Amino acid sequence: MKKEIIFAIIAGLVVGAIVVFGVYTANQSLKKKEQDSIKKIEDQPSRLPPQNTELTIISPEENAFTDQEQIVVAGKSVPLADVLLLVNEEEYLTTTDDQGNFSFEVTLLGGSNALSIYVTLQDGKQIMETRMVVFSTADFDAEEATSSAKTGKTATTSGTPSKAGTP
Repeated sequence: MKKEIIFAIIAGLVVGAIVVFGVYTANQSLKKKEQDSIKKIEDQPSRLPPQNTELTIISPEENAFTDQEQIVVAGKSVPLADVLLLVNEEEYLTTTDDQGNFSFEVTLLGGSNALSIYVTLQDGKQIMETRMVVFSTADFDAEEATSSAKTGKTATTSGTPSKAGTP
C-alpha cells in the first residue's frame, strides 16, 4: 500500500511537470509570434496616402462658402513650377515665383464650383488638388440665418433684404 501511494505521488509530479512545461512552451511560442507580427507590421510600408508636401493650397479652404463672385486662389509649391487652374471650364496658367508662391483671381459661377489645381514640376511629375467653393448669389442677413438654423424655423422679413453687417 505504501508503494502505491509513493508511485501515485511520483506519477502526479511527472504529469504536473509535463503540464507546466507545456504551458511554458506555449506561452513562449505565443510571445515570439506576437513579436514577429509586430515586427512585420513595423516593416511594412504605410498604407496611408503620402502627404503632399509639394503643393499647399492656402486659399480658399475646402468647401468654402462665399458671397463674393471674385476670389483669390493662392498656394505654395516648389519654385518655378508650372501651375494650371481649371474652374468652370476656364483655364488659368502661371508659374510659381522664386519662393514657390502662386495666386490667381478667378470668377465663380453661382452654386458649387470645383477648383482643380495642377502643378507640373521641373522633373515632369504632376500633382493635383481639388477644392470645392460655393458661391451664393442670394442676399441674406447672417443673423437671421443663424437664428433660423438654431430654431429650425424659416426667417422672414418685411421690406428689402440686406447684406450682413448693414442695418
